Amino acid sequence: MANLVSKLTARFAAKPAPSAPATMQRLLERTAQLIGPQVATVIDVGASTGSWSYECLQALPNARYLLVEANRTHEANLSRFAAYCNGIAEYVAASDQDGTLLFDDSDAYGGGIATATAARTIEVPCRRLDTLLQTHQLPGPYLLKLDTHGFEMPILAGAQHCLANAAGVIAEVYNHQIAPGSLLFFELCQAMAERGFRPAYLADVMERPADGTFWQMDILFLPKGHPSFGITTFA
Repeated sequence: MANLVSKLTARFAAKPAPSAPATMQRLLERTAQLIGPQVATVIDVGASTGSWSYECLQALPNARYLLVEANRTHEANLSRFAAYCNGIAEYVAASDQDGTLLFDDSDAYGGGIATATAARTIEVPCRRLDTLLQTHQLPGPYLLKLDTHGFEMPILAGAQHCLANAAGVIAEVYNHQIAPGSLLFFELCQAMAERGFRPAYLADVMERPADGTFWQMDILFLPKGHPSFGITTFA
């Protein structure tokens, strides 16, 4: 027993000190290290002003970029970014169907599929991600980013080809329900596991202003067959 305790003590004593809180920049650096050479196309869903894609471009400069945003408030910014990196901007909502849907555009930075409590709604075109990838003939492997405020499941339902050819997925996830039917972070982790992905890194852990409880974070998911998941040592 003393020998076992000695071995365990030595193992844990050799572990590095806890890392500083991870930022999105750090997550993207890790993404570049883990899958960067594989990624041919980055798909930014919920692109907003394009700031995330710009940051991603620093880590993955050789990928093509598809920016998907339903709120046309950001059209000028996204068009400039698309021109800058020879990318594509689509002003549609990502969904599980090709057609139209009602979109909550009451908040330029927090929109989503309209609910009964939406302050203002507009009808916008919607497309499956698989349709957009086929239309623009964008090759995989893909890095899919979702900043979609609780409407991840319909988007994933329209992205079967995308997921089958994805090197990774980055999703903003939540510990409190932010929309009817939205998944909590552990439920989304389970949904991603059912699609063959496991969490590999996280960043930007945030507290809810109202009470200081865990609010949201971003998770990098990698395919379950990624070599990192076969490593069993601490070092």
